[in-house]
Amino acid sequence: MTRLVFFNQDLRGQLLDAAAQPDGHARESLVQGCMFDVSTRFVGDWCGSDYLNNTGPADWSLAKTYGSYWRGNTLSGSVWPQNIGFLHHEPVADIFAQRLPSLAPSLQGLVSGLPAWVSANPTFASWDTTWDMLVKNLPGATRTRLIAAMHSMVQGFPKLEWRVERLEDALLSNKPLWTPPANPLVQTVRWPSGATLTVDATALPPLPDASRYSLSRWAEAQAELQRPGGLHFAFCFSIVSMIVSPMASADAWLLGLEGY
Repeated sequence: MTRLVFFNQDLRGQLLDAAAQPDGHARESLVQGCMFDVSTRFVGDWCGSDYLNNTGPADWSLAKTYGSYWRGNTLSGSVWPQNIGFLHHEPVADIFAQRLPSLAPSLQGLVSGLPAWVSANPTFASWDTTWDMLVKNLPGATRTRLIAAMHSMVQGFPKLEWRVERLEDALLSNKPLWTPPANPLVQTVRWPSGATLTVDATALPPLPDASRYSLSRWAEAQAELQRPGGLHFAFCFSIVSMIVSPMASADAWLLGLEGY
């Protein structure tokens, strides 16, 4: 597999075409501490890649971003693919920030702090569940206007539109949109072989880099030590919150979790 690593590089003005790689993709790559501008273009299959602590906007409009992970970035003004998943919180926060000026001033005040709050609180904050908390206690007329505004802010992004519809349904039926786990930073992973592993975001093992790729390979190695020959595969969807899935094959994660 071709995995690219960009660390503390100036990527301004560069075309980063995954199709130019030997495998025709750049899945599970790592882009950390780099500098972007609006002419930094990610093109092709970058699924499962990590974008950590980068600065500046970039253009992902022609990139496949399924399963990607965004933490600590300053991406204001980036261009996003239409099929961006609703669990890609920093991209969604940027989409909201870009579209906030289109709202009526009376609604802007209700949501202006949402993108920054989501970015600053990745453990518990989610744009959709935060909306749930913001909206459910509002007076009926204000709630109706805000839900309509939410639909307008995600227009053109089908997965976000779907999620807002689910949020509206939850609000109308007075049901929670999401029930958080007891401890979102700790997860026990169980493979069919019987191997088990508890992964704690607050006590990660020494890894060659901060990527989910390295954490996934470590998890697989630990499972193999317990049950040698078990063909253990794993994919880490998120470190904060901790979401690690055992897999039947190395690329089974591409079949996906809803929202990515």
